[in-house]
Amino acid sequence: YHYIRAEDVVKPLGIAGLPLGLTLPADTKVPFGCTRVTMSTGDVLVLTSDGVEEALNGSEEFYEAERLSSLIGELGRKGTSADTMRDGITEDVKAFIGDAAQSDDITVVVAKAT
Repeated sequence: YHYIRAEDVVKPLGIAGLPLGLTLPADTKVPFGCTRVTMSTGDVLVLTSDGVEEALNGSEEFYEAERLSSLIGELGRKGTSADTMRDGITEDVKAFIGDAAQSDDITVVVAKAT
């Protein structure tokens, strides 16, 4: 996801490929998605593993992209640091899951242009 501060919009990157946090042998040939993002001061780049959007709560509901995008926008508008945004996303996913068993990894990487 790319939060563009000047436009107050969150845009999905729309790339697919090797899931974040997964390692493969060096000789493995896997097609990776690629995109270019131009960032300005205050913009934020958020990369997550599929375990974030696919996190399930006790009612077997998914966390989903819409919820993640909304949270990124909310935190971006507040001007939060990259660390605070990462922690906020992680905490929100864990609160959503509640007492349900975590079914996948929750990996979140955040970079903010300053």
